[in-house]
Amino acid sequence: MNNTFELIGDEYGGRYVPIGLLRHGMTVISAGVGENISFELECAKKGLKIRLYDPTPRSIEYMKQFSDVDGIVFSPVGISKFPGVKKFFLPSNPDHVSCSLDNLQNTKDYVMAAFTTIQTVMSEHGVPDILKLDIEGAEYGVLDRLKTDMMPRVLMVEFHGEPEFDYVQYFRHIYTNMYKWGHDYLFFNDYK
Repeated sequence: MNNTFELIGDEYGGRYVPIGLLRHGMTVISAGVGENISFELECAKKGLKIRLYDPTPRSIEYMKQFSDVDGIVFSPVGISKFPGVKKFFLPSNPDHVSCSLDNLQNTKDYVMAAFTTIQTVMSEHGVPDILKLDIEGAEYGVLDRLKTDMMPRVLMVEFHGEPEFDYVQYFRHIYTNMYKWGHDYLFFNDYK
């Protein structure tokens, strides 16, 4: 295995992956768009098929410019532990984009947004090669719902809050390799 990593995308929205990991035809489910899909755009250029999910109003607006990009499909719904229409709390700084179900910034303002589950997404589209979660605290509920037969080849997660350590330890037992930068983690098994 090559343990040399390359940044796919830009410094803000990109992710580090081992050189040679990404291959034409792989599938990616990416939850949490924000206003940067540099990782997903680079993956699409390499021939990967990308499904993006985010109900954030600014993300929905941002994604309009990519409606004709081959290999990218966007759904204006979120992925969470349970489906339904829920309060999605806006960030305290209006210049920021990230909303949260768990009201991570203790704000009063919110929008109502639609959510689905990872089980529903995977029942419709199959288990992806790569699952990327950057969903502002909702990652724990989504990860709790993953069953052994639903584990992607590669798991990318940005963790928020205290449970991070326990989840990292759990996934280190499932995947043979881990790469960390800040609170972003890449878990993957050996590949050829």
